[in-house]
Amino acid sequence: MKLKLQNNKLIIENYMGGRDIKEIEIPQGVKATLNENEITLEGHDIELLGNLAGLIENSVKAREKDLRKFQDGIYIIQKP
Repeated sequence: MKLKLQNNKLIIENYMGGRDIKEIEIPQGVKATLNENEITLEGHDIELLGNLAGLIENSVKAREKDLRKFQDGIYIIQKP
């Protein structure tokens, strides 16, 4: 899986070998930073941050797969 930040959009490529590209728009007022394998979201509106984090997590959920074997994805690991 490849992650990029371009023009206030998070671009997810090559998720589970697929060719489709997922683009998630980052709303105004949220600062997103991307390290090697970690996305950090910062902002003042906690509801907006929570909705965006949930949207990112659900966009790369393994569907129609055995979740015990396919654990590839983006997960929320720390909440404020």
